[in-house]
Amino acid sequence: MAKRLTRKLSEVIAEVKLTLAAEYGITQEQLDALRARVDANGHSFPKGSMMLPIDLLWIDYEVQRDVIIKHIISIIKRYDPRLCSPASACTDVFDINNQKSPIMTFDGQHRTIATAVLGFDAVPCIVVETDDIQ
Repeated sequence: MAKRLTRKLSEVIAEVKLTLAAEYGITQEQLDALRARVDANGHSFPKGSMMLPIDLLWIDYEVQRDVIIKHIISIIKRYDPRLCSPASACTDVFDINNQKSPIMTFDGQHRTIATAVLGFDAVPCIVVETDDIQ
């Protein structure tokens, strides 16, 4: 069986931040200002999902497209947590307190990265347990 191309979400986020700065001139101060605007609007994330720490999440590039930086910029400029649908993810056994296997996101990469770029350390997710996370 061929190895699937997966990457830790936090690594992709770090690359996106570097690209935003280097190619688009978006500074951490600008990101902080955008985040402050989001925090000040008084809205919260949708109910019915759970907030998962970014460090637990992986991206499966067999099902997710490559990051489109302009799409990330568009999301962060008009970010509203009420419209941040939960990312869909799967893992073999889910245990938030002792997660042993990767949690693979298969939908929601851009909004998840945008959430993290704005400084949130957790993102809304819905996790499916399955023995076939590939």
